[in-house]
This record gives sequence, C-alpha cells and structure tokens, in this order.
Amino acid sequence: SPLKELAEFRITSGYSVIEHRDEKRLITITAATGVYNINGKTKRRNPDEVTEILMGNKLLKKEGVFSNFTGRFPGYRLEYGGVKEEQTKSYRSLYLAFVVALILVYTILATQFNSWVQPLIVMTTIPFSIIGVILGLLITNLPFSLMTLVAVVALAGVVVNDSLVLVDFVNKERESGTDRWNSLIDAGATRLRPILLTTITTIAGFMPMILSHSSAAMDWKPMAVSIAFGLAFATTLTLFVIPVIYSMVDDFFGKLKLTRFEEHISFKEAMAKKPCETITEKKSD
Repeated sequence: SPLKELAEFRITSGYSVIEHRDEKRLITITAATGVYNINGKTKRRNPDEVTEILMGNKLLKKEGVFSNFTGRFPGYRLEYGGVKEEQTKSYRSLYLAFVVALILVYTILATQFNSWVQPLIVMTTIPFSIIGVILGLLITNLPFSLMTLVAVVALAGVVVNDSLVLVDFVNKERESGTDRWNSLIDAGATRLRPILLTTITTIAGFMPMILSHSSAAMDWKPMAVSIAFGLAFATTLTLFVIPVIYSMVDDFFGKLKLTRFEEHISFKEAMAKKPCETITEKKSD
C-alpha cells in the first residue's frame, strides 16, 4: 500500500545536530546585551538587567518574559551560560569567602580578647554595614553587582576596627580598676576622634570614584558606594549600639559569675564616683 496511507508528511525545518546533556535534548541560544537610550545617553544593558527582563524579580514583584517557565512548559527548564554562569560561580565563591572571612575575624578577635563572647559584640557591626550598603545602593540607584559583593566581603574586615578599638579600650580601663559604666563613658570620649577621623579619611578616598561620571568608573562605582555607605552607617551605629550591647552582655554574664571582671556596680553608684575627676586624675598622671 502507498506510504501516504500510513503516515502524514509535512515539510519543516530540522536540526543539523541534536545536542544532549545528561541524556536530555539541549537547545542553545546565544546573544549579546544590547544598548538603550535614557535621558539622551546611550547605555549598554548588563547581564543582571537582561536576567530581570527575562525572569522577573521576586523581591520587586516584577514579572518577566519567562516567569513561571516550568509551569507554563512542563518538562522543559532554563539554564544560563556565558557571563551569567560565570557570575553565578563568582557569587558562590564570594559567599564562601565571606564565611571564611567571618571565621578568621572571629578567631583573631577571640585570641585578642581572650574571650568567646566579646568577638561577637565587635562583629555586630558587620550587619550594620550591610544595612548601609543597601541604603547606599538605593540612594545612588545602583544595582547589586559582583563588585558590591566584593565590597561586603571587604567590609567584614574593615568595619570591626572601630568597635575593636572601643571594646579594647573598655577592657583596659576595667582591668585598671574602673567600673563598667565609667569605662564605657571614657571609651566614647577618648576614642571618638580617632574613630571619626579613620572613617572620614577612608570615605574621602572613595569620593572621587563615587562622584565621577566617566564610563571607566561605572564598573567600580558600586564597590566604592558600598564601602563608603557601609562604613559610615556602621561607624555611626557603633558609637551608640556597641556600648549598649557590651553593657547588656557584661551584665548578663556578671550575674552568672562568668566574667573576669569582678566589679559590677549599678549606674547610680558609678555616677556617684564623679567620673570627670577620675579622667582628670588619669590625664595628670
């Protein structure tokens, strides 16, 4: 019998080569990012913007062209290659580097303070810096890029310096016999200037890059903004929050008799000692 009675023929385009990965058929689509005009300026889209257009943004509740792809097309899935794939690998390696940095910072501080708790007090400035990074990117309308994550990892080792100086001064004061409250007051008064000067000079070094509008500085601007805003925000909160956290932790472990400092007096008793006279005597010595 004729073959046309058994099958229906249609002329369509086919594939010269059928690619497979993990025993499944694979279709590869390659493309380069395009340009767009905004306020009379021509800019090129970055891979993050393209990904947001295609897949949407769950945080901003934006729908993309391929949102809910697996639900719309059961049995199919999307995978990214090229620049996006390399970015994903870089993000994963930086996440690991961030965890390693936290462990190393904690270990060094634990050795410095000879304590397992005080390093945690110092490291509370790291979440403060991340809040500053987010605010800085929102204010300057810059995207969260690979350079931003590099800045966050760098900040993990930078922002602890201010709280380290503060807590170390308090410990030395208490070892010399000063009570907790006057030690915190002395630390805030004595270490305020070096903490502010260190922060201001660091931020000033990033200002040329932050204020620059050249195309060469655009790739590095998210890192500069992240470090500057993160450091400024963390320093401001350090001066107010770290003494409070130190006092609460010391009070808790003091009641449990798990602290090396023996003197734990109330705030009223400490203020009755006239701390101003104590500071004057120390300066004269």
